[in-house]
Amino acid sequence: IEDLITVPVEFNRVIVKDINRGGTFVAKTEVDINPNTGSLYTVNGGTVFAKLDGGFCVRQYSGAINVKWFGAKGDGITDDTYAFLNALNESSGNTLMVPAGTYVISTLMMSSSIVVIGSGFDTVIKQKPATNDNMLQVDSPGTRIVFDSLTIDGNNSNQSYGTGQFSFIVSKIPNVVAEFRNVRFQDSNTGAI
Repeated sequence: IEDLITVPVEFNRVIVKDINRGGTFVAKTEVDINPNTGSLYTVNGGTVFAKLDGGFCVRQYSGAINVKWFGAKGDGITDDTYAFLNALNESSGNTLMVPAGTYVISTLMMSSSIVVIGSGFDTVIKQKPATNDNMLQVDSPGTRIVFDSLTIDGNNSNQSYGTGQFSFIVSKIPNVVAEFRNVRFQDSNTGAI
């Protein structure tokens, strides 16, 4: 993946073989429009990479986006917050797949509708130690969030806050729909939702 920035201009299509981040990428110029957003391409470390000679390498895909494309490790140690943020931004209104593993995150602000699907209860989204804040927060009205087939772990035993922190919170935001299917909440402080 890191070598995409040095792909010569004459290569229009590149195949990257990597179990987590691999895929087919095509070259785009600085003025090409992203059909998913209707605006210029933005580097995000998962579906769009900048090239040294100008332009971008853009992942070709249809359907769901995988958080591992954005560098998430899911090893229970690495801070996967930025990978999740970039994946959530790219997945706006779509589906984000989260393979089995333990993904450590601090706080994620969810600003647009999304469906987050795990691989069962061994897909764990776990709050980073000493975050001392709500873990998953919705901050936009009219948002629909669906979590399916995963575990949300508040990691309360490794936080030092008092009371009032939740694993998932919608606070004073109108018209938000949150749906949880086959989701296990564990080790939360004040409450899960």
